[in-house]
Amino acid sequence: MDKVTNKTIRTDVDDIEHPEFNIFTQSDLSPDGKKIASTIPLWYNPTYREELENTIAIMSHALKEGHVPEGRRSEYQANLKMLKERLQSIDDAIPKFNKKAMDYIARVVSSLSEKIQNAMFTRDEMMRGLADANEEARRMTEPCILLNEQEIRWAQACNIKVYNGKVSRTACELMWKIGRRILGESTNVEILRKDT
Repeated sequence: MDKVTNKTIRTDVDDIEHPEFNIFTQSDLSPDGKKIASTIPLWYNPTYREELENTIAIMSHALKEGHVPEGRRSEYQANLKMLKERLQSIDDAIPKFNKKAMDYIARVVSSLSEKIQNAMFTRDEMMRGLADANEEARRMTEPCILLNEQEIRWAQACNIKVYNGKVSRTACELMWKIGRRILGESTNVEILRKDT
């Protein structure tokens, strides 16, 4: 059972070694600020931001070219202003990591890569039907990957629950993906799967 906390989550801590450090932003918190309301941070997925940019460009062009009826211009401008503010809040929310943090993340991602790889069936086993579906499901859902101290700290920063020093492969993959996104690298976990 999760313990209930009345402590507000801090999103302003940028020192990776600080116990309250996390990769989530104000946009990811519940309205009371006491719980992270999403599995992945808002800045992780660029699609929403790109869609917002496109909508703003289309609306700005419509206003500029006079395609908006005079009676709706003020409402349209207010909506455009709100969308621009939302885009700015997303841009402001993207964490800026210093070299120390980037080095830390790179080390953690590297060690997680090996652990995830060892917890995956090989491509050959998958293609030949030798992978046990029950074992695959167990690895994905039950804590089976043992983490070191740095990895546990990274799990906490990623809002991943650690059970007796372990996480499931799925949770480990999420930690890996978030780290890889920060490093600007591919987040396709299949690149880790061994051929044989």
